[in-house]
Amino acid sequence: MMRVAYVLCTTKALTGSHIAFKNMLKGLTQRGVDPIVVIPRYKGTQELLDDLQPLHLETFVVPFRFNIYPYLHTKKDYLLFFPKLVARYLVNKWGAMRLASYLKKKKVDLVHTNVSVVNIGYSAAKKLGIPHIYHIREYGDRIGMHYFPSKQSFVNGLHAPLSHSICITKDIQNYFLGSDISSSRVIYDGVYPQQVCIPSGEREPFILFVGRVEATKGVDQLLEAYADYVRQEPSPLPLHIVGDAPKPAFREKMETFVADNNLSALVHFEGQSDEVTCWMRKAKVLVIPSPAEGFGFCMPEAMFNGCLVIARDTGGTKEQLDNGLHLTGQDIALRYTTTKELTALLQDVHRHPIDYYKAYTDRAFNTVNSLYTQERCAEEVFKLYQQIINDCTNA
Repeated sequence: MMRVAYVLCTTKALTGSHIAFKNMLKGLTQRGVDPIVVIPRYKGTQELLDDLQPLHLETFVVPFRFNIYPYLHTKKDYLLFFPKLVARYLVNKWGAMRLASYLKKKKVDLVHTNVSVVNIGYSAAKKLGIPHIYHIREYGDRIGMHYFPSKQSFVNGLHAPLSHSICITKDIQNYFLGSDISSSRVIYDGVYPQQVCIPSGEREPFILFVGRVEATKGVDQLLEAYADYVRQEPSPLPLHIVGDAPKPAFREKMETFVADNNLSALVHFEGQSDEVTCWMRKAKVLVIPSPAEGFGFCMPEAMFNGCLVIARDTGGTKEQLDNGLHLTGQDIALRYTTTKELTALLQDVHRHPIDYYKAYTDRAFNTVNSLYTQERCAEEVFKLYQQIINDCTNA
């Protein structure tokens, strides 16, 4: 049995990164991994503890923050930039020392950090002389999360002794590592257990978005395209936006856009929901407009549930689309690049019955049921653990 410490980044139980972590962990514990889950002490910590409680895991709560520069959205942010940066550095330094002391007592074999923007796991593992894995799920700088002290310092850490990485797409791996990938693996997230068939259910006439309501998820572009679509259709489909709005200023901006374009009766901000599966099994189409999605967890999630997808042809969503094209010989979703193209696809979906796209949803289901299962993800991660530990033993 190997003992692994997992460092999480969030106290939110419904984020894609946390759901992917739980799906992976179920398979790893079945293969003999003894986990310790490290959680940040922050507002909402209890939510995450409650979510993990049914799994009966050992947990360790310690103060730490993202290892990135503070955001600069308001005048107050600019005034507090340096005090926040110093405080964040000191909290992470102290957190890493506490974590190293704790993991030494627990005789942990390796540390697995669930995202790239948290560094206390790396620091603690380095202090203890044990292997560390960064699970790189995001583009970091490209989506406004600027690594401290720099992206290059983070990349240098990926090449350090006993340092390894799991990238959730080839594009993310290339973004950080280029051609030097000797200590890195691409392992796609496991979304669902392998299924026998597509779930059945009646589709309803509405468009769906699932994800955080923020610019990095492309909500502004979706609403712009949707407004154009509404202007051209006499009986437009309503749009349901399901997800948390972590930045009130952006949420207000989107609500103002909706009001100014007379969309209030059609656009529904549903907030965060633990019934995402139900939404996906009912929607006529799911739109993924993210300009730089790391993997796009909700895309295979929708495909597992038989939902047609319109996806922006970039980043992790493009890679999934290309994987499906390679596997089946045809597209598994409707691709677009520009806002104008998205509007045209919304019109196309509006004007055709859902059965018109059955070949797409069948190919999509076969793709995700092959490439993005929980079993496949857990097996590949476990093999990587074994290789890392064997290499350390034989060194």
